[in-house]
Amino acid sequence: MIILLNITFLIGNGFDVGLGMKSKFKDFFPTYQENSKNKKENIKQLSDEIAKDKHYETWADFEKAVGEYTDKFDSKTKNNLIQQLKDFLNEFIEHLKEQQKKLSFENEAKISQKMMAGISKFYDNNNLSPDSKTAIESRYNQSANDVHTYNFINFNYTDSLKNCLKTIPNGIVCKRDVNGKTREDKIGKIVHVHGNLDAYPIIGVDNTEQIANKELANDAKISRYIVKPTMNQRVRQGNDTKAQELITNSNIICVYGMSLGATDKKWWASVIKWLSDAQFSRHLVIFEFDDEFKS
Repeated sequence: MIILLNITFLIGNGFDVGLGMKSKFKDFFPTYQENSKNKKENIKQLSDEIAKDKHYETWADFEKAVGEYTDKFDSKTKNNLIQQLKDFLNEFIEHLKEQQKKLSFENEAKISQKMMAGISKFYDNNNLSPDSKTAIESRYNQSANDVHTYNFINFNYTDSLKNCLKTIPNGIVCKRDVNGKTREDKIGKIVHVHGNLDAYPIIGVDNTEQIANKELANDAKISRYIVKPTMNQRVRQGNDTKAQELITNSNIICVYGMSLGATDKKWWASVIKWLSDAQFSRHLVIFEFDDEFKS
């Protein structure tokens, strides 16, 4: 019997940045600020507020700040907040579309080669310490007879990951000979857990506890526009359910290009719960970018 070995990648904005896209919060904000200058006061208020605070380094920082920003509104002015966030998201989506147009996928052979190597050997090339690498290799060896499936939970809105994966012929990451039989390790599912550029992009906080204004925290309309799990339920695409299933059924999870922020707490809690199940041999690999890393 063939049993799947499921390796799931959680992909964040660092992937797009690595391709050359100017998709960091600090890359986008100057454009948003400039475009806000001629807008109505009740819309440009968000831009002015962000400009006062220069410490936003990641999208998680911004999303957390949105929850704190609710303190400036009440039940009578909550629609202003909603309109500001809609305007912000529309501007960001347009920014990402322009960035995405600048990417070229013409050299399919080279992209394919890079992607296949990165996916199948993410634990190699001195990426991990020797003991960690050995642990992952051991898990692969235990499943040498099994089909290896690579799934992706994409927290980005762009199609850059999908376009890179499409360069891999027939989605086959690698072929292995096992006792005279060929095993084809393939790309599995790709889930855009927060939507994409053309379908229900979602940005906000993780739960109502992260909404500073307690009056608005209990407001159903605000939750539908600010709380990401609630928004996912509202758009009825099933992305959160699909992502949860991928995590639950994973043997190995690799986090790449993501800040481990509080506004995605739901997913970190899910990964911790998955990892803590002692019945199974499970491994979690986190690649965290650090400008000051020395060794």
